[in-house]
Amino acid sequence: MPAKRLPKEVFEVGAAAIARVHFATGKPVRDLAQSVWHEYERQCNDPAAVEDWVDAAGQAVSWVNEQGLSAPAQLMRHLQHFCQMYEDDGRPKKKRLLGGLWFAKDTYDPERVAKFLRKAQIYCATAQSGLAPLAPDSYQ
Repeated sequence: MPAKRLPKEVFEVGAAAIARVHFATGKPVRDLAQSVWHEYERQCNDPAAVEDWVDAAGQAVSWVNEQGLSAPAQLMRHLQHFCQMYEDDGRPKKKRLLGGLWFAKDTYDPERVAKFLRKAQIYCATAQSGLAPLAPDSYQ
């Protein structure tokens, strides 16, 4: 059976969640990435998932720290919501019946870390200026 990779949405939501929890608790990014991976390892076999999450969340954390952005954990919560609910261009995602076949694809995007970082940078800049959709208070 070929390896089923993490879908783009799952990868991005996971990276944002790891960065969010890191900012909120100070736990190491690698430990958080490994604990998130345990939630998905039965559904797919993505050997690069943990390292890519460590890289993506680590770079996002470094970038946010370099920029001196306020309330970084809250900002990552908004990014996590954005990755889950919106397309890259800001349009709401179409809902899939029963979640669709998320783990049916077998493609690996070697640029997924760089794409996530660009998305995070653009989202943070637009959110800080009030132009990006924010997560509702009920979003956890």
